[in-house]
Amino acid sequence: VPLAGRGLGIAFDIGTTTLVASLLDLEGGKGIRSSILNPQIRYGRDVLTRVEACKGADGLEVLHLAVIEGVNRLIERLLDEGVHTFGTDREGLRARVEMAAFAGNSVMEHILLKVSPLSIGKAPYKPAFKEGRKGLAGDLGLHLPSRTPIYTFPLVGGFVGGDAVAFMLYLDLHRERGPVVALDLGTNTEIMLKTPEGIWATSAPAGPAFEGGNIGWGMVAEEGAISGVRIGDERVEIDVIGGVAPRGICGSGLIEAVSEMLLAGILDRDGRMKGRDEIDTNIANRVKGDGGERTFVLYRDARGEITLSQKDLREFQVAKASVEAGIRVLLKRRGVSVEEVEKVYVTGAFGSHISPVDLGRLGIIPMGWRDRVEFVEDGPLHGVEKVLIDPGLIDEAEGVARGVHYLPLSGNPLFEREFIGAMEFREWQDL
Repeated sequence: VPLAGRGLGIAFDIGTTTLVASLLDLEGGKGIRSSILNPQIRYGRDVLTRVEACKGADGLEVLHLAVIEGVNRLIERLLDEGVHTFGTDREGLRARVEMAAFAGNSVMEHILLKVSPLSIGKAPYKPAFKEGRKGLAGDLGLHLPSRTPIYTFPLVGGFVGGDAVAFMLYLDLHRERGPVVALDLGTNTEIMLKTPEGIWATSAPAGPAFEGGNIGWGMVAEEGAISGVRIGDERVEIDVIGGVAPRGICGSGLIEAVSEMLLAGILDRDGRMKGRDEIDTNIANRVKGDGGERTFVLYRDARGEITLSQKDLREFQVAKASVEAGIRVLLKRRGVSVEEVEKVYVTGAFGSHISPVDLGRLGIIPMGWRDRVEFVEDGPLHGVEKVLIDPGLIDEAEGVARGVHYLPLSGNPLFEREFIGAMEFREWQDL
C-alpha cells in the first residue's frame, strides 16, 4: 500500500510541563513529532498544584479543557506537517487516523479524562482508576473523526502513571532480569527498578526545572533552545536546537550548564554562585550582580542576554536532590547496591542527550553508572506508538501496570533525610 493510503495513529505523552505527540504510519512505523508547553501550566507548575486547582466548582472542567486545547493544537500541527511526509491534504490525513493513544502521569490522565484527581492529592494517594481506558475521540472533543478509538494507558498507583507504564513497555523492562534502573526525568520524575523479583517504582516530585520550567530563561526543547553548554577559561560555547539564535534554555542545556559551571569553579558545591573576585579566570567577567542576585551570562547579542540566576540554580538543586534521593530510597528498600545495577535507561522531555558524566558530577546518578547509561529519546511516546502499531499489546501494558510494586515517597522519613543530603552538588557517596 502506498504511504499516502495507509492508516495513521496519533500518540501522546501528556506531561505536567510538556505535551509531546507523534503522527505515525501504522504499517511502516514512519512518523513525525511535535511538542508544546502544557497549557495547564498557567494553573500551576506541578501536579499537586493542579490537584488543588481542581477543588473549585469548575476547576476540573477548566483544567480538562486546557489540556484538550493543547492536544487539539498538537493534532492540527501534526496534520499540517504531515502533508509533506504522507503526501495528501490535511483533511485526508485526519480521515485516515485509525486510533489515538495517551500516556501521562496519574494526575494528568485523570484530568485528561475529566475524572477528579482529588484522591491522589491526599493520603493514601490512590487514583480513582488504574486500568487503561478505552473510548472515542468524540467523547473528549478531539479534532479527529468522532468514532476514532482512543486508549489511555493504565496507571501503577500514586503518582506513577501511564507514562511510566509506556516507557517500561517500550523497554520490555518486565522481561529484563536486572537489576536495571529506568528514569523518566521531568516535573514528576518516575524511577523504576527491575530486579529478578519484580519491578518497583516511585515518583520523585522534582519540579519543572528538567523541562525548562521555573527557570528565568527556561523553555521547552524546541527550536531556539540552548541544549548544550561548554565553558572554558575565556568563553562559553553553546548548542542551539535548529542552529538558530537562542531564545532560552531547555533541560539538557541547564544540566550541562550547571555541570560546566561547577567544573569551571563558578559554583560552590552547595550551589552558591561565586562573585567575580572569587573566580581565577576571565570567565569571571560573565558573572553579574551580588549575593543571592548574581547571574551568569550564557549568551549575549545586540538584542540582550540569556542568563542563569542564583534562583535558577536553587530550582535546579531541588529537582536534582529529589531524583537522587528517590533513587537512593528505591535501591536501599530493595537492598540493591550501586555496583549491582547493570543498565540505566534515561528518558525525558529535556532536549538532547546528556553526558552521563554530567549526571554523575552533579550527583543525579552515581558516577559509576556512566558507562551503563542509555538515553532513550521520548521513551514513553515510543511505548504509546508500540501499542498503536500493535493494539494486541494493550493486554501486555495492563499486565505490566498490575505487576509493578509502588513505593510512595510522600511523608517517607528516609526520603526526607536523603533529600537534605542530596542538595549538594557532589558525586555519590556509598548508599
